[in-house]
Amino acid sequence: MVSLIPRVGYRDDVANELKQLCAHPAIKRDPQQIVEIATRLKQSPGFIAFGGRYLYVTPTLIAQVAFQSAWARGVAPDPPGFLRELPADLLDGFVEQARRVPNPELARAISDFFLKWAAALSPRDLADEATTIRLVRLVETQPELFLPLLQGLVHRTPSEELRALHAQTLKGQNARRQLVWLGEKLAHLPEYFPSAEELLLKLALAESEPHLGNSATRVWTSLYRIVLSGTPVAFPDRLNLLEHRLREARGAQLLLAVAAFDEILTDGPVTGLAGPPVILGRVPPPVWRPTDNAERQACRRAGMEMAARLCSEGGPVGDALRTAVAERLSPLFLAGCFEQVEAILGEGPLPDPLLAVLTRELEEFTDTFCREHEVTVQRRQPKPDGGGGNGVGQGEIPEEGEPGPRSSNSRVVCSPDTGDASRPTGLSCR
Repeated sequence: MVSLIPRVGYRDDVANELKQLCAHPAIKRDPQQIVEIATRLKQSPGFIAFGGRYLYVTPTLIAQVAFQSAWARGVAPDPPGFLRELPADLLDGFVEQARRVPNPELARAISDFFLKWAAALSPRDLADEATTIRLVRLVETQPELFLPLLQGLVHRTPSEELRALHAQTLKGQNARRQLVWLGEKLAHLPEYFPSAEELLLKLALAESEPHLGNSATRVWTSLYRIVLSGTPVAFPDRLNLLEHRLREARGAQLLLAVAAFDEILTDGPVTGLAGPPVILGRVPPPVWRPTDNAERQACRRAGMEMAARLCSEGGPVGDALRTAVAERLSPLFLAGCFEQVEAILGEGPLPDPLLAVLTRELEEFTDTFCREHEVTVQRRQPKPDGGGGNGVGQGEIPEEGEPGPRSSNSRVVCSPDTGDASRPTGLSCR
């Protein structure tokens, strides 16, 4: 009987474990009698050990044989009935013990029981730490069966409700941590990356831990980094998925998707924790990384080209991407992405909010990096004949009092709207 779980508490504050086990309808034994028998077995042949407040069967081989014997006598006649009557505090220990025993019939009975249990869960169960831990362990044991059930449960929970469930109590906060950690671990396995990404996105849309460095939001956006992404999936494949997310994005998801794109724009020094050495019982493949700096730069250019495609289609997505690029002018210019920035911002008149961001960032860039080279940010003037200089790079005349640049290869020029010669509305990189 003691072999049914890894260890059984028999005294002090854990004495209730043995009482609960003995009260099971399939066992019905006196706890004191069990302790006396265990004391005798400890002396000879020594297969029962007392470890502080706990009893356990030892060595492991004997524990496995004893478990199969206890299974055949008390569990096999009615596995669902036995598992239903087993207290929740002992159920996880029973499953852990069962995983160590090569018994297909036992594994099938446990799977069937927990499949019914998981299918009956409701969104409110996601706020219970013990329930969530059990579900996560089941996913890690049999992901092909339980991962779809977990995804379905999270997906059908409205974001506002999920946020409230995880923010109201400490148990809810701990339950959320378990789900985020699971998504982070699953992202290390290529076949489970799509499921992990979707799970983390749903949790990020219901973010309740914005202060944490490994919140769902930050873990999800980091999946789209060029380096230290936390997944072996190649960057081009992840970029295709991000483009899909951006095309379908609205509201809060648009903000998240643009934040993920920003990870590509910055692509600076980043840090990350090493992943677990073993995930789902196997060693995960190494995290993807570019082979050299040239490939790393090519990845960033691919991200910029994706943004240019989306910006050419207009709409809220294009506006959000333009703003993100304008806010990252310095690292992008230093990386030599002048043409890509120009393609994204476009030639037409810029909206006032974007124009303000662009002007601020241009001034900051020139003040910081261009003083020694006398690179000038200048406004275009109309041609002497009254022409407006509509095209990018046309009709450039420095304003009075502004020095002309020494080298035409290092100028950043703002072009005016034809209706207002003093107002920069486009970006030309020369």
